[in-house]
Amino acid sequence: MDTSLTIALIGGAVALAGQAVAYYFARWRDVRLKEFEIKLKYYQDFLNSFSEYARQATFETQHRFTETVNLMHLMASEAVLGSINKLVNNYNDPDGTADKQWPILNEIIYNMRIDLGGSNRTPSFLGGTKVKPSFQFPMIIPDIENDDQTSDAEQSLPKANRRRSPQKQH
Repeated sequence: MDTSLTIALIGGAVALAGQAVAYYFARWRDVRLKEFEIKLKYYQDFLNSFSEYARQATFETQHRFTETVNLMHLMASEAVLGSINKLVNNYNDPDGTADKQWPILNEIIYNMRIDLGGSNRTPSFLGGTKVKPSFQFPMIIPDIENDDQTSDAEQSLPKANRRRSPQKQH
C-alpha cells in the first residue's frame, strides 16, 4: 500500500475519531448542565416552599412543601435524600421540634451545595464559597402575625413558624 494513502487513511480515521470524542464530551457537558439546572430549580423550590410554610402555615403552603419534599426523590443526591429523610422523620415524630429541625435544615442545605458543586465549595459561577459542615446557614422567617385565617396546619411540623434563635457560627 502506498505510504501517502496510508497516511491519508490514518489522518481521516483520527479526524473522525476526534469528532466523535468532541461530540461525546460536548453532549456530556450539556447533559450535566441540564441536570444542574433541574437540581438547582428543585432545591430552590424546596427552600422557597419551606420558607412559605414557616412564614404562614396553611393547607396550601403545607401541600406545596410536601410536594417539593416528595419531588426531591427524582433528582436529589443520596446525601440530600438522607437529610430529607431526617426532616421527614422529625416531621412525623410526635416529639419532633423546631429545635431539631434547624440542624437538619443546615445539613440539607450543606448537602445541596455539595450536590451542585461537587464538593463543599459551591460552583465558581455561584460564588465558589467554601463552608464547613458545621456552618449554620442563616434563615430569616418573618415573625409578624398574619391577620388572615389560621388553620390546623399551623400546629403541624415543620415548626419553623417561630423565630429561629441565633446560634454561634463555627
